This record gives sequence, C-alpha cells and structure tokens, in this order.
Amino acid sequence: AAGLSVVAVEDQTPELSVGRLLLVDRDTVLLSVQPASEMPTVGEEAAFWSDGTGFARVLAALIRQAFV
Repeated sequence: AAGLSVVAVEDQTPELSVGRLLLVDRDTVLLSVQPASEMPTVGEEAAFWSDGTGFARVLAALIRQAFV
C-alpha cells in the first residue's frame, strides 16, 4: 500500500525478548515481550499500546534509532 513501510529486523539482542512491534506514524506504538529464561516469572506474552502521547513519541523515536 502507498505510504506503508515494513522493516524486518533480525534478532540482534535476544536478551530483550521483543515479541512484536508495531509503529504507526510518529506517536503510536504497540510492543510485546515474549517469555525468556532471563525472566522466569513471565509466563506468557505481555504487551502495551500507547497512542498520541509523549511517551509513545519518545519510544517510537528510540525504536527507529535502534532498528530502522
């Protein structure tokens, strides 16, 4: 689709256990974390969503800097 970008990122930092990541525009983020041996109390995938907040804008910028 026009204006849609998809970036496949290799697992360069497996200790972060990022499950899924969705960035929309500059201030919408959906991020999930997968259980890992480093986090024995995490039993299943957990996620958060932030849209239109300062937190989302900063997090999206950090993610783009690190992965895109």
